[in-house]
Amino acid sequence: MLSALIEQIGKFHPLILHLPIGIFIYAYLHLAYDLFISNNRRDIVNIGFALGLGTITALFSSISGYLLFLNGEYSGGVMDWHMWLGFGVGLGSVMLVVLYQLIGSKKSFFGMYSVFIILLVATGHFGGSLTHGEGFLSLQDAVSESIQQIDDIRKANFFSVAVMPIVKRKCVSCHNPKKTKGELLLHTLEGWKKGGKSGKVVVPGNMEKSLLLNRIHLSISEKEHMPPSGKLQLEENEIQLLDWWVGAMANFEESVEELSPPKHILNFLDAKLDKSLKGVPEISDSDLNWLQQKGIPATRVRKDLPWISVSYARGDVITKQELKHMAAFKENIRNLAASKTSLKNQWLTVINEFSNLKTLDISLNSINSKGVAKLNKLSKLEYLNLYGTEVDATMLEHISQFPQLKTLFLWQSAIQKEDVLATDLPNNLHINLGQDLDVFDTVQLLPPTIEGDKDIFEDSILISITHVAPNAKIHYTLDGSIPDENSNLYSKPILLDKTVELSATANMEGWEESKVSQRSFLKSTSIPISCKTIPQPNDKYKGEGGQTLINQEKGSEQFGDGKWLGFSASDVSVNLDLGTEKEVSAVSFGCLQDYRSYIFLPIGTTISYSLNGISYVELKNEDYDQITGPADNYVKNVILDFPPINARYVKIEIIAQKKNPNWHSDPGADCWLFLDEVIIE
Repeated sequence: MLSALIEQIGKFHPLILHLPIGIFIYAYLHLAYDLFISNNRRDIVNIGFALGLGTITALFSSISGYLLFLNGEYSGGVMDWHMWLGFGVGLGSVMLVVLYQLIGSKKSFFGMYSVFIILLVATGHFGGSLTHGEGFLSLQDAVSESIQQIDDIRKANFFSVAVMPIVKRKCVSCHNPKKTKGELLLHTLEGWKKGGKSGKVVVPGNMEKSLLLNRIHLSISEKEHMPPSGKLQLEENEIQLLDWWVGAMANFEESVEELSPPKHILNFLDAKLDKSLKGVPEISDSDLNWLQQKGIPATRVRKDLPWISVSYARGDVITKQELKHMAAFKENIRNLAASKTSLKNQWLTVINEFSNLKTLDISLNSINSKGVAKLNKLSKLEYLNLYGTEVDATMLEHISQFPQLKTLFLWQSAIQKEDVLATDLPNNLHINLGQDLDVFDTVQLLPPTIEGDKDIFEDSILISITHVAPNAKIHYTLDGSIPDENSNLYSKPILLDKTVELSATANMEGWEESKVSQRSFLKSTSIPISCKTIPQPNDKYKGEGGQTLINQEKGSEQFGDGKWLGFSASDVSVNLDLGTEKEVSAVSFGCLQDYRSYIFLPIGTTISYSLNGISYVELKNEDYDQITGPADNYVKNVILDFPPINARYVKIEIIAQKKNPNWHSDPGADCWLFLDEVIIE
């Protein structure tokens, strides 16, 4: 009973220790102000009360700290310094109160107070070293080892290159010779093999009996969770690596090659080895949101890398101002797709500053050979698409600017096969001229472009479908199905007077059929007076709350444009009030797919209606397939139609995927559901 009480009092030390520090420093600064700034033009403030309160809290902090030390979690030189200096602070604070009453000269007292403050700072320094590790207050990185310095990762010891860097950053501050929490040392291999008072750290091949995994998988709210709440937590891919390693290992000496890690573990290690990351600044979610708010379709290449992809839809117009905004992240931009965006020759000087660019698509723009010559800094470029541009044979003289170039598209340009054969080009460079189909196989047509003034309309809307090839035949459907040769043949603009999901493909003799273009046009006949979601959206992507879903503004493919509501790992119920009883025959809502940003479409929907807002009748429910691999980003409008009914209230229950699929680069991590405009017809 007594030992439990002592242990409990000791646990108050981290809570109470900041009080005397703050009190004594405040009183010291107040006294300094009165003595040296106000020049004694008024009576010096009476700090006796502050000194007394500081002394009481300092003594309690010293006693509770000593009792915490008796628990045995701390030892070594740093602990000794912190403990004795802490006793010094307690004793010094008592002396300070006495001296304040006895010394007549306030300036003399201030000099002694200054000595005490130095003692206080020194005590805090050693305490910080115990809590956060030595070097915490210095600029030196506590983890000096880097996987990037290893030439052949396959031959390296897996424990050293993959496990220890994680542990040093997240675990060693509590399990080192200065702070042996649980009698466990994790800074050396010997400590791992020995274990702590609760048992072995890991049991090779047995995940259930491995203490390390048991603790990191506990809820962060639980006392035994490691790292403790408030400490730097393990990331999902780090947890996955440790899980796999414990299950696969036989001993601590195995190399990466001997363990044969799966693809997602190798991807994690590859990211650590990527020397191209050197000097590349990190990218935050707020950085991406800023770009998207500027109208730039930017997304992450991968969550754990600082690379950005910028992908404009064909037909968008890019501005020089947007390029300048991108230039703020010139080292991060890895891929740029700007086909048919009115890009100008002179603007390529801005793109030339994107020094880490790997793929560049500037097809179908008024770009010529002189413009390409401006791209003389893109030494890492591997893919360049100049299809449909104004380049001529002189462009081939600039190929040496791109030493890493592997693929070059030149079809529908002035460059002919004879020009290519007459030029000395690298053997590993593949040039596609869009001809010699027996060699290059059938070339696929570009998808058609669906043009309409807006996505949401009240009465009717006129839609056009165009294609860059004037001889291409366009077939379309209005129900979301894939068009074929028996579908409607487009010949003139289409008048729509109801909600449709328009799909179109292009065909031309000698060419492979295009991919499908899809776009939804939504007829809105009743705007709800209120909309609430359960749960509330994430604070990062909350827009204007439920109002964002009924403001008649569709979101783009950029989830940070302020027109989306984002929900993390959660199903969502959308509750609508139409204001009065109305006839309803269709309901739709928008959702987003962007797997690189952990955003997936819903996997199911149920729609219900009510007249009183209490009892609901189910109208329709649907299940949707999940994507089985990497796919394009796109906005999908889920349309649910049904026989007309009268309703005042409508409820849409949307089932989210919640976790990344197994094929994802970060399988099992929480994923997002993004929703935008809800339309009632």
